[in-house]
Amino acid sequence: MNILKFFEKLFPKPDMSTNLIKVYYQCQRCKNVFELILRKSYDIQSTYGETPDYAFLYQKELRDPKCFNTIRVKIFFDQHYNILKHEIQGGKLITPEQYAELRENVSQ
Repeated sequence: MNILKFFEKLFPKPDMSTNLIKVYYQCQRCKNVFELILRKSYDIQSTYGETPDYAFLYQKELRDPKCFNTIRVKIFFDQHYNILKHEIQGGKLITPEQYAELRENVSQ
């Protein structure tokens, strides 16, 4: 048992939360809110220096499960994965605080 603890200390589990970015959005039609979890290593595309305006891009068409509205999302990130700008059709980005408040109102 002590050997296992020794190896756990020697090789700690990586913190997966550093690889994730949470983005919150709201459907324009039904006002439903969502939490979108993006993986830096998979969901977000590098631009490889092709454009000086941004370093990474997330681009997706999302479907609202409640009203089946299509939400087209483009989010532009800098080299530190900070959101520089976004383009969303059919919905809007909201803050984590707005998301929590709206989710709370729905559950009541």
